[in-house]
Formats: sequence, C-alpha cells, structure tokens
Amino acid sequence: MALGQVRALTRRSPALNQPAVMIGVLIRVAVSAGLLGLLLWKVDLAELGAQLASMSPSWLALALAAQLTGIIAVGWRWRLVLAALEQAIALGAAVRNVAVGTFFNQTLPSSIGGDAIRMWEARRHGLPLRESVTSVIVDRLLGLAAVVVMLIAGQWFYFSVVPDPRMGWGLAAVTLAGMAGFVVLFLIARFVPEGFGGRIGGALVKLSLDARSLALHPVRSLQALAVAVALQVCFGAIVYCLGRAADAPLGLWQAVLLMPPVALFSMLPISIAGWGTREGAMVVALGLVGVGSADALAISLAYGVIALLAGLPGGILWLRAKRRGEIPAGPIEEPKI
Repeated sequence: MALGQVRALTRRSPALNQPAVMIGVLIRVAVSAGLLGLLLWKVDLAELGAQLASMSPSWLALALAAQLTGIIAVGWRWRLVLAALEQAIALGAAVRNVAVGTFFNQTLPSSIGGDAIRMWEARRHGLPLRESVTSVIVDRLLGLAAVVVMLIAGQWFYFSVVPDPRMGWGLAAVTLAGMAGFVVLFLIARFVPEGFGGRIGGALVKLSLDARSLALHPVRSLQALAVAVALQVCFGAIVYCLGRAADAPLGLWQAVLLMPPVALFSMLPISIAGWGTREGAMVVALGLVGVGSADALAISLAYGVIALLAGLPGGILWLRAKRRGEIPAGPIEEPKI
C-alpha cells in the first residue's frame, strides 16, 4: 500500500480523489469528532477551558523544544537504517525529510500519507525506490519496536496501577503479540519464497530482508533501537512537561511509562492524526495515577497542538522547495523499479 501511495504522488490525479479513500477519510473524521465530542461532553468545559488558559508558557515552550528535538532524533535514526541498507544521506537532508513527513502526518487523514511523502522525498534526493520505501517502513517499525520495549519495561508498573488485573493482562497480551509480530517479520524471508503471494507477498519478503539487513549490522541496529527508545522517553517527558504546565499530579516516570500504551492506541488508523483516540487513551492512562479527566484532556489537547506546531517547519520547507521549483507542480515521471 505504501508503494502504491508513492506512485499516487507521481500522478496528476491525487489519491484523495478516489471514492474509497474519501469514504475512509470521512470515517476517520467521524471517529475523531465523535470521540472528542464524547470526551468534551463528559468533562466540565469551564474547568477544561480554565486549565488550558492557565498552562505555564515556560513548560509549554519546553515541551515544544522537546518535540522539535524528537524530529532531529528521528532523522538520525533513519540515517542509521539507511546505512544498514548501504545507502547514505546527509543528516540535514534526513531531518528535512522527517520534518516534511511530520507536517503531512499532522495535516493528512493518516500518518501513512506523511510516510508516502517521506518516501517520495527520499527518491527525489537520489535514493533508489526500493530503499526509499523500505527504509521509511523499517524506520516506522523501529518506532513500534521501541513501544514494545517500553511496554515490556513497564509491565510491573501497569499491574500496580490498573484497577482490574484483566487490564494488565490485556496489555501483556498486546506486548506478546508485538514481540511475535517482529519474530514473524524476521522469519518471512527465511521460509517464504520471494515470488509467493504476488506483489503483496513479494513486498513482505523484501521488507523482511531489509529488516534482517538492519539486524545483520548489530552496532547500527542497536544504535537505531536505542534512539527509538530514547524517543519514547522523550515523548513521555513532553507529557510530563505538559502535566507540569497544567499543575497536574504526574511524575516523570509515570508519564514515560504511560505514554507507550497511549502511543499504541494513537497509531490505530481510525482517526485523523490520532485526534480522539489519543485523548481517550490519555484520559484513561493518566487517570490510573490520579490525574483528573479535565487535566488529562487538557494535557492531551495541548500535546496535539504542540505536535501541530512542531510540524510547521516541515510545511515551510516544503513550500520553499516548491517555490524554488524543486517540487514540480505538474505530474512527475513515475520512478521505475
């Protein structure tokens, strides 16, 4: 699907004109609006407004700085992935690629759209098509692997705060499923013939091969995973800063360990840029450590705004490149595989 979206970017008719895609967009809009509406209905709007208005500007600025630093870290992580695939790109170009992708992640109906932009940008910078596509996907998978690592590290904490042990076992099951998924990914290339399953099967085999290529470079793979885990800690620190801005009773490590489940729910492709799913998950997660619903919702809404602001530099870079003629306004010749 990702390769198809990269190709869609090279045609004059945008992919969003397809009726099926438009229906999907409308469903995501409805889910985001419905979840946000339900949460707003359940909290005291006056209390929520007062909480948002009274947030500390210094802590908000620190949260924004951390979010921007995270974009640089993702660029560094992607360079490590490309190096394992025997491709090279300057750090500045890598960060620009991630910044542009972040902008479109926040403005397009799905984060996959931002990833497709990143793939197209990588191709424009001279990377081969296959590596442009698979490196971004592997980079995404590294982020998911870091979430699984954090879930493993936080199991003891989750069982200590959940009111019902079944919630803890549910998270444990999700963690085990994530671990099993990565094992299957690495085994695909070993046991599945490359021609099996048509284009989808072939794409999975190639993705498995590229994931194994990263693993065959232990130094780079461990560096990339370490950066990915550090990013998860950074995202938790952002929530902590927002908690301090709202004067909420939230500790640093509580925020760090509670963010991975929230991130997991936010990744579900059922809403617009995670709006609604993130807020619902945040209210539940922060509520486990005594943060009130209004405070938790204010923190989550502020997080969404911070993410939007952090994406603006990528939009500016995209527009500047377009004005300089680096991004053609008309159809772009489709790259040959």
